[in-house]
Amino acid sequence: MATADDNAGKLTYTFDGMGILVPTVKASDHGVIRVTIVNESGEEIYMEEIDTYASSRSEGVELMHMEFEDGGYTISFERVGSSPQNPGNKGWTEVGTLSISQKFIETVDRSALEASLRNCDGLVENEYQADSWAEFEAVLEEANTVHNKADEETCTAEMEDISEQLDQARLNLRIKADLTELKKALEQAKAIKEGDYSKESYESLHQTVLEVESFLNSNYNQDEVDAKTTLLLQKIGELTVDKSGLEENIREAESLKEENYTEATWEELKTALTKAQGVNDDEEAVQSEVDEAAEALSDAIDALEEVEVLPAELPFKDVKDGDWFYNYVYDVYVKGLMTGLEKTIFGPGNDLVRAQFAVIIYRMEDEPKVTFKDTFADVKSGQFYGNAVIWAAENGIVTGYTSTGLFGPNDKITREQMAAIMFRYAKYKQLDTTEREKLDDFTDGDKVQPFAVDAMEWCVANKIISGKGEDNAKYLDPQTGASRAECATIISRYTEME
Repeated sequence: MATADDNAGKLTYTFDGMGILVPTVKASDHGVIRVTIVNESGEEIYMEEIDTYASSRSEGVELMHMEFEDGGYTISFERVGSSPQNPGNKGWTEVGTLSISQKFIETVDRSALEASLRNCDGLVENEYQADSWAEFEAVLEEANTVHNKADEETCTAEMEDISEQLDQARLNLRIKADLTELKKALEQAKAIKEGDYSKESYESLHQTVLEVESFLNSNYNQDEVDAKTTLLLQKIGELTVDKSGLEENIREAESLKEENYTEATWEELKTALTKAQGVNDDEEAVQSEVDEAAEALSDAIDALEEVEVLPAELPFKDVKDGDWFYNYVYDVYVKGLMTGLEKTIFGPGNDLVRAQFAVIIYRMEDEPKVTFKDTFADVKSGQFYGNAVIWAAENGIVTGYTSTGLFGPNDKITREQMAAIMFRYAKYKQLDTTEREKLDDFTDGDKVQPFAVDAMEWCVANKIISGKGEDNAKYLDPQTGASRAECATIISRYTEME
């Protein structure tokens, strides 16, 4: 369209396609042209007024380029007038041959890929490790292939994607270095067993091994390899065996005195101590051996049983060395079975009551827990002998009087009652109670009441009760109240039998 007539009219062209490229001529005598595109429905989808003025003539310049959905369109060109840049000029306009595209062709941006390719210039294969170079070379080859594609075959996104891959492959290149010493140190470190050294020093080495393994999968140079080798060897050299716990146990064991402990447990300690000292002196001992020896020695110390330190003499003024009952009173006192009436008074000749004897038997069983019951009307909760009497009754060791059902806690206990209770207690303890000795040798043997005959025969047979008087006139005195000294004697003899 080239005319000096401002009313020359429109130039129109109808086409089918997905895009159009319109060339023009720019010159000093050219002006503004209006371009309009409508679709098949008559809807205007594009309109623009374009200034084609230029100070010097230029042909084949792009006037407009547009892409749209595939379909039919009509484009029109209309001269508007002179250019604002040169008012009063001819205002001519020219349109060249239209280029109609059947699909959208992107103008591909190759700048990022071209920059990545330039960064690879000068890289030499023999400077890098073979596996990393092979990966890099494969990506480089693909990058060159993509770069050489025509716009119709590629897009900007593909260029940017392969550019990123090429940059990463270049960064992943691993410089060749001598790994001999590092790999040797790594092999040595990985062969070390966790239990051979202290937890802290082994953990430090283990973390360094993980660090070196990760390092070998990265890009590195010879200086870095040498530094890692030095670090790994340093961590191996810093491995320690912690003997502090063992040494502490040895010091504790060595401070103990043999005379304070039983022979059997002391022998166990000596064995564990000797082994511990040997491990402690062994410079080649590993941590597991040290820990095992320390634990064994600690267990032996904990297992020590103290020898009971007995008092040199009794605190009682009325129990003197040489008294026939001295040893028996001493025995039940140190065993905690009988105490004094007062701090310095035992009362060996005093009568013992039934409640007190029940308490002694209860102590022999370490006073087990009892749920109190009203078994006897004359035994109330809260009394010092209450739990003892109820426990003994529940286990068939004591009984009440058959005539009244009462226990009689404050009644003197007779010698035959004491024999009966000891006999029942022996059965409770599942001792052999079959042995008997007839009471014919005692002048009053026939005076023992029927309920106590078996018990008395068993007590005599086991020398728990020996009777009173001389050999040719011995008597049992079965219905007489037993004294505290006689009680101590019977209890002591029974415990020796157990």
